[in-house]
Parts: sequence; structure tokens; C-alpha cells
Amino acid sequence: MRRPLSREEIAFLLAKLPDWDWHENTLTKVFPFRDYMTGVSFANQVAVLAEEKDHHPEMTLAWRSVRVQFTTHDAGHRVTQRDFAMAQRVETLARNLPSA
Repeated sequence: MRRPLSREEIAFLLAKLPDWDWHENTLTKVFPFRDYMTGVSFANQVAVLAEEKDHHPEMTLAWRSVRVQFTTHDAGHRVTQRDFAMAQRVETLARNLPSA
């Protein structure tokens, strides 16, 4: 089982991830895009990354945005270092797409 992070650890790591939020034991960010298809492309890239790393977020695709949420199921649905590592990777993907 992975170790859940403390509130202090989460606060420290959140300071390094712009616009991510910690609420109800999930890391969440809504990524805005200039159009629907850019959001679809982003969601597909996140899905490929999630498969590679075997850590899958919940995603909600909407018109011109994608909500990404991470939590670690085998840590009792709590936030772990693994969630922050994936959030950072998703940030990198988003920076490489237009209007992210």
C-alpha cells in the first residue's frame, strides 16, 4: 500500500503545481482549451500516459475544457506522491498544447 501524504506535505507540493486543488482526497485541475478537439487530444494524451505509468485519473471532457482528478486507490483513496508525479506529467503535456 502506498503512503498517503500529510496535509503539510500536500500543501508543500501544491505550491509547485499552479491551479491544482486538493479537495475530498483528490488532486484536481480544470484545463481550458481553445476548442473541443484540442481538449479531446489532450484527454487522449493523458490516457496514454496513464496507461504507461499505470496510474489512471478520472477525467471529464467538456466543451473547451478537461477536468483531471488524481487519487491513489490502493492508499485508501488518498493523495500520494504518485498523484503529484502524474499531475506534473500532465502539466507538461498541457504546456505543449495550444491554449492550455
